[in-house]
Amino acid sequence: MHILILSPILPHPPNWGFGKRVYHLLEVLSRSHSVSLLTYADDRDAQSIQALRAFCVDVHTVPTRPWRF
Repeated sequence: MHILILSPILPHPPNWGFGKRVYHLLEVLSRSHSVSLLTYADDRDAQSIQALRAFCVDVHTVPTRPWRF
């Protein structure tokens, strides 16, 4: 089965609640399925994206925009 996970944050490094949950969900599902991730990221996140590719088939990113008030 091919599974697409949508996440509003990049789950790497898994150092807090929601990020840990998504990271471990990706890790466990990838043991028996093909898993892809769609998340927000930018050029500064290249190392994290590469780390996620260790168990994700594809990591698709949407560029983030700076906050405007």
